[in-house]
Amino acid sequence: MTEVAREKKIYTVMEFCKELGVPQSSVRRWLKSGELRGTKMGKKWLIPASEIERLINPPPKKTEE
Repeated sequence: MTEVAREKKIYTVMEFCKELGVPQSSVRRWLKSGELRGTKMGKKWLIPASEIERLINPPPKKTEE
C-alpha cells in the first residue's frame, strides 16, 4: 500500500478500485451484497480504509472439530 493510501481514511469506489486493482463492478457488487462494508452518501459509496486491510489480510476461518 502506498504512503498516501495509509493516510487516507475513506475511499470512493474508483479510488478503492485503483488501490486494489479490481473492477468497479466487483466492488459495487461486494458493497451491495454486504461482503464489503461501506456507506452510501447520495449516489456515492464511501468505503473505510480498514476494508482494504480486511480484504488483503482476511481473518483465518474457523475449522470444525
